[in-house]
Amino acid sequence: MMLINWNQELPTIMNRLRMNMLSLGYAEVDRSWYGTVNNPSCTRLYYILSGSFTVSGQEFHAGNCLLLPAGYSFSYSCRDTMDQIFAHLQLCDENSMDLLAVCGRPLSCPFSPADAQTFLSLAKGKDPIESLQAQALILSTVMRLLSEHGISLHLQEYSPQIRRAMEYIADHLSIQLTIPQVAQKSFLAPSTLTRNFRRETGMTIRQYVDELVLSRAEHLLKNTTLPVRDISDSLGFCDQFYFSRQFKKWYGVSPREYRKTCRI
Repeated sequence: MMLINWNQELPTIMNRLRMNMLSLGYAEVDRSWYGTVNNPSCTRLYYILSGSFTVSGQEFHAGNCLLLPAGYSFSYSCRDTMDQIFAHLQLCDENSMDLLAVCGRPLSCPFSPADAQTFLSLAKGKDPIESLQAQALILSTVMRLLSEHGISLHLQEYSPQIRRAMEYIADHLSIQLTIPQVAQKSFLAPSTLTRNFRRETGMTIRQYVDELVLSRAEHLLKNTTLPVRDISDSLGFCDQFYFSRQFKKWYGVSPREYRKTCRI
């Protein structure tokens, strides 16, 4: 007789999580590498191979990995030179809410020379197997950082109506989305949707839409060569100048300036 026990909840939880690897690479930087990042929509992970760099007044040295979570604004600079492996990633739930934003501050811990060689090899590879290995190692590093700093991740449970609203917003992402439009698809009165959405998510519908729209704009600026005008049009902005004003309000720089400096 065979007795099998399994965790019925784990596959459901795993299917609700998504790790997006936006970029992975190796870089050598010097004193010309400095700037400011405002309200980033992705988490940055650095493996410092040699040298050091400063983040918001705190210096991090070779032999350490450093996680700068989504939503954490920071300034950075390099006093001399630094070799690094970097990864830009998002660890999201099914509603595109980044779970790592809960960190709220830089997280750091040492890594071994053997790990450094492994990461260096994988960062330069193009094979699908190596890509999967790199993703697994990066996720392992993130989990270690969370564990050592005592940070837990929690999946937020939303009511069916709020999930429906989030799905509609994601499928029809535009700065011109209105509360009545979303409410109609959620089968709720606008006032009820407004009240329930804020209670369950901690933000207004307008804030949620704006955050997703500008996050999408940041992604397109960083990962495509689409003209700023095309990005503006695709996200429903009435004109490119209004898009630029809204983007600068959120990220601190214009879309064109962001595109020049976003690869850090």
